[in-house]
Amino acid sequence: MFGREAMGETVRTGLIHDRWRIRRDGRLLFADDLRFDGEIAAMAQHPATLGGKRAMATILLVSSEGDRLLAPLREAIGEAGGASAWDGKLLARIAAADSLSLRRSLIPALTILLDGRALPKVWQI
Repeated sequence: MFGREAMGETVRTGLIHDRWRIRRDGRLLFADDLRFDGEIAAMAQHPATLGGKRAMATILLVSSEGDRLLAPLREAIGEAGGASAWDGKLLARIAAADSLSLRRSLIPALTILLDGRALPKVWQI
């Protein structure tokens, strides 16, 4: 979340660095670096970043099931983001106007990845 609009919050400047490294048996399977540094509000307006959205999520599944789950995941995400599968990995990125809109895309997406199993109680608000 880059500020809650209803509370009058906007993240204008700062540093956000999110770094993922996924390894199996010491072998690097996936690496990702997300970095916003400086004028975050201006960067978030650009279509290649958030396109003016205030909330975002990244989903990664490392599994041989990635290819099978790609089409249903893309359908669940719809216009809110995109997804790709390759080499036993499934990656999705979602951007939304606010946290509620983000949850509306995330919950069906995560349910697909859990093969219909229930999400943790904290997600069932």
